[in-house]
Amino acid sequence: MQLTGFFPAPFTPFDNNGKVNPSLIPAYADHLKKDGVAGVFVGGTTGEGLLLSVRERKEMAAAWIAEQDNTFQVIIHVGASSIEDAKELARHAASISATGISTMAPLFLKPQSVSALIDFCAKVAEEAPDLPFYYYHIPQVTAVDFMMVDFLEQVGDRIPNFAGLKYSGTDIMDVLLCAEFNAPKRDIIYGQDEKLLAGLVFGLQGAIGSTYNYMTPHYLDLVKAFESGDLKKARKMQADSATLVRAMNRYGGGIRVGKRIMKEIGLDCGGLRSPGETIPEKEWAEFLESEDMKELRDLLKI
Repeated sequence: MQLTGFFPAPFTPFDNNGKVNPSLIPAYADHLKKDGVAGVFVGGTTGEGLLLSVRERKEMAAAWIAEQDNTFQVIIHVGASSIEDAKELARHAASISATGISTMAPLFLKPQSVSALIDFCAKVAEEAPDLPFYYYHIPQVTAVDFMMVDFLEQVGDRIPNFAGLKYSGTDIMDVLLCAEFNAPKRDIIYGQDEKLLAGLVFGLQGAIGSTYNYMTPHYLDLVKAFESGDLKKARKMQADSATLVRAMNRYGGGIRVGKRIMKEIGLDCGGLRSPGETIPEKEWAEFLESEDMKELRDLLKI
């Protein structure tokens, strides 16, 4: 399996009572398909996956699978604090014919070695043996921060359905080493939207991230500029993305601000689930009027 193109990590829509709202998914999927995405990565960090119950996660996975077709793939994040929950979610993903599954490292009693991490992943992956399995590396969330090139060197055949990495860490050297290691056999899907250009230089062909929910056309143009050799244009477009991410971080980050952006473009995903804090309208107005955003509002079409 070779994943190429853009895979937004969708926000989980909640209704006014804080319940998951799968009725929004058909319109959400239609919006993404029109933007030219390759698929979605459901139930990860952007989707507040670990704040949902197992039942809710299954419900959201099934809603997205209903929109899956030959050009729109659905990868399900099944990671959980309990390995038994992760296994159950993996079995469910297999039963509804997901494109693939993924898990981040456990957040409690963290693995103390790469080998222990691989063992954990293997136990989850074997519950869906016919689906490609991707390890989701996001040390900013998990605090499990081994070099992923070590993971690639050691995994061997310990995870028979291992397909690659969702690399959301920040170690650029490690990204390069992963890209160069056994490259034809493993996907390295980049999870740093604001550094996409670096991934392209390293030869990566797939990307998963939150800003692809509302900016995929911008990134498609960035890729075209890179492939045509117009690096000046590609750098400027990447700088615009990085400036946006920096501005969002000043107002609580990409999930908090991103959900409000989705409402602005016509897809109201509701607020954040506790302990997340929904951005107040006053802060949203300040964000829009901030110096960085004065030049970027047209980019977001808001």
